[in-house]
Amino acid sequence: MRRISPPVTIPATAGAAPLERRGPDRRRFGWRTVLLGFFRSRRRRARRDGDRLHPFSDWHHPWLLFLGIGVMAMSATDAFLTLRLLEHGAVEANPFMRVLIHADIQWFVGIKLTLTGLGLMLLVYTSRVLLFRRIRVGLLITGFFCGYACLICYEYLGLLALGII
Repeated sequence: MRRISPPVTIPATAGAAPLERRGPDRRRFGWRTVLLGFFRSRRRRARRDGDRLHPFSDWHHPWLLFLGIGVMAMSATDAFLTLRLLEHGAVEANPFMRVLIHADIQWFVGIKLTLTGLGLMLLVYTSRVLLFRRIRVGLLITGFFCGYACLICYEYLGLLALGII
């Protein structure tokens, strides 16, 4: 015979009725949860009215995947083109990256790609959040994609002007 534990009453918040749950929490988190959540995600919108300002979900639009892969590829291309330009007398404008380039080129490339990847993960996770209650954060990824495209064109034109390409 299964023993039923007494109900647990959770106090009400913000005028809501108190919740009542029976028994221990049966949810478990593991790799199976991650994989099933990846392949069969269900939460595509905010569940409650109070979640509208912070609508985190299990599912992200495929367009964000395209933009994320594109930004990472262009970040790697930017690192390569920057190194090519530096070989021919150009100067790195970012002081933090300039220090890394002079210290070790492998550290420069690794840290550049790591910071870009972590920033993209944060932006994709918060892609539905409204920035200043007006702009969806997902639009920032599109902006970074366009910015990297312009930067690569600028670097390519610099390589053309130097006669490298």
